[in-house]
Amino acid sequence: MSTKWALATSLDTLRRQLNLKYPARSKREDGTVGDTSHQAAKSDHNPNANGLVNAFDITHDPEGGVDCEKLRQALFITQDIRVKEVIWNKMKKDKGKWNWRLFKGTNTHQKHLHISVTDIGGQDAIEWDLKDL
Repeated sequence: MSTKWALATSLDTLRRQLNLKYPARSKREDGTVGDTSHQAAKSDHNPNANGLVNAFDITHDPEGGVDCEKLRQALFITQDIRVKEVIWNKMKKDKGKWNWRLFKGTNTHQKHLHISVTDIGGQDAIEWDLKDL
């Protein structure tokens, strides 16, 4: 994998918003570019053809401000068209739909929420609607 990559603009905007809204939040489980296990498979954590990473993992830290269940609910309420996939607490948002189903992957995503955006949706810097968070 190339060493040059950047987080998709919309996800960088989301990260910035969360950091401003919750400055004491833990970032222990935050993640962007994929590790070796991600690189071995198709993953939005791997840079696309333009060098953009279209996935961001957000640490579940209710005491520091980011409760991933509330974030999942806020994303569901707004149904932002940029969102491709959300995985949280053994549940996954179906691609292209706002239906939730059981996630059967090896990582149950109980320490962080995974959000990925489409290639087109990743390119804008419009702020995310976090008023319900």
